[in-house]
Formats: sequence, C-alpha cells, structure tokens
Amino acid sequence: MNSRSLASWFLIIGPILCFATFPFWPQMPTASEELIELVKNSQLSLLLMISFATGMTLLFCGLSMASREVAGSDTKNSSLAIPAAILFPIAMAVIAIGIAFNIGALQMYETSPDMAQSVYLMGYYSFEGTGVCLFLSFALLGTALITGYESMICKIIGALYVVVAIAHFTGLFFTPNSTVDAVGWMGMFIVSILFGIVSLRGQTQE
Repeated sequence: MNSRSLASWFLIIGPILCFATFPFWPQMPTASEELIELVKNSQLSLLLMISFATGMTLLFCGLSMASREVAGSDTKNSSLAIPAAILFPIAMAVIAIGIAFNIGALQMYETSPDMAQSVYLMGYYSFEGTGVCLFLSFALLGTALITGYESMICKIIGALYVVVAIAHFTGLFFTPNSTVDAVGWMGMFIVSILFGIVSLRGQTQE
C-alpha cells in the first residue's frame, strides 16, 4: 500500500469513526449540561471520546498526507499545499488537547465537580481555537486542487474545501454549535470521504 492509498483510507475511515459517535453524544445547549449528561454513563462517554479522537487523528493524518501528495505533484500552485500539510497536524494537536481535557474532566467529576466543569470548558472551547488553522489549511488545499488539476471532480472537491474553510472562519464569530460550525465540521467530514474515494479510484491525477 503506497502513501496515496493509505492517505485515502485515512480520509474515509476517520470521518466514519467520527460520524459513528454523533448519535450517542448528548445534544445539550451548554457545556456544563453536556458534561452532566456524559457523566451519567461515563464508560460509554469515554469510549465515544476515544473513538472520536481516533477518527480525528486518522482524518488529519490523511489530510496532511494528501496535501503532501498534492504538493509533490508539480502542478500549478501545488506549493500552496505545503503549508496546508504543516497546518493540519497543528490543528489536530489542539483538538487532541481539547479531547484530553474532556477525558480528564469526565474522570475527575465525582471527586471535584467544580474543577471538572472548568476543565471541560477549556476542552470545549479549545475546538474554537482551531478555526484559523482549519480556514488556512482547507483554503490552501482547496485552491491547489482547483487550479492544479484538470479533473472536474478534483475542482469540485477543491471548491467544497474552500467553502468548508470559509465556514470554519465564519464560525469564529458565532457561538459554539452554531449552524455555521455544523457546516464547517460536517462539510469537512463529508468532503474528505469523497476526496478519499476519488483518490482511491485514481481520479486525482493532474
């Protein structure tokens, strides 16, 4: 299995793992209420957090690897994918820290609920800190795909990634869990699955 195939599988499997956690995640208006619901079934909640972290890790590894493939393709504006390949792991590191805070809050809730609420809030809002990185990463990768490839499906994927980038940036100006946030995150998952499938089928040749 070469790096292109591995990146493609990561782009497919990662979002699917993340999607699998959504039906079981409590939909509450505030972070405090969300934590209270998660504590009611801490074992399931821990499994959900680990599954989500695994999915996100695979997704961002896939995005970084795919960006390096695009950067090495020597197409028009392919160099734009180089900073994208660097920024995706940075965004993943911030997300991993946020998930670690969430797991810590879950485990300390019984002994120190007030401290757990504070820790959970830090993890909850750390996801917002990825907005700038994700905006730049997807905008650069999307532009490289639009301008560097003749394939219409690659141009469409690139355009969709630019839309995802705009949604992540716009989400910085709204409260967490807004409609714009949903477009950014869900779009990121769906477009990445499509990108992975197209890449596996060999339709990303310049």
